[in-house]
Amino acid sequence: IDLHCRVLAEESFYARHTNHGLDQATVLLWAANAFPELPGAEAWSRVSQSRLHDEISFMFSPEGIHVENSPSYHVWMLGALEELLLISDELKRADFEWILNEGWEYAAYALQPNGRFPLVGDTESLDFSRVRAGRGYPGCQHYLYSATGGKAGKKPELVDGLFPVTGYAVFRDRWSY
Repeated sequence: IDLHCRVLAEESFYARHTNHGLDQATVLLWAANAFPELPGAEAWSRVSQSRLHDEISFMFSPEGIHVENSPSYHVWMLGALEELLLISDELKRADFEWILNEGWEYAAYALQPNGRFPLVGDTESLDFSRVRAGRGYPGCQHYLYSATGGKAGKKPELVDGLFPVTGYAVFRDRWSY
């Protein structure tokens, strides 16, 4: 574990601004938290927190949408962010929770009535209707409404979703199911 963390902490090994970089920083944080008795744990925690802050800031647009432009990957990354906020007080203090609200809002609009996302980017034809947003933000409640066909959550006020910074526009004829 010590050797693994020393390698992960090396700047030359770090894959900045990639999903691998996020994973590297996450594992480094987990290990630093799980094994605080290791000589480098305190430094690994600082390095991982700094990298995670940078990765999250890079990977989500000002609209809270993952920049890879794949709706299914966007949802997976929101889940990863929720987990990171559970294990990192530093990231909680950085106030990344707005991304969860805005990101789930986008997902509510992007999710089709059949529970699948449009096949944009490398999105697979998977059923996302059971993926639940874990928080009480309006965006999470709107996603829940979209995912359950209106049986739970709260109906968004607008029928169409416009996300000009990221370049998405979602048009619906109605929300009623």
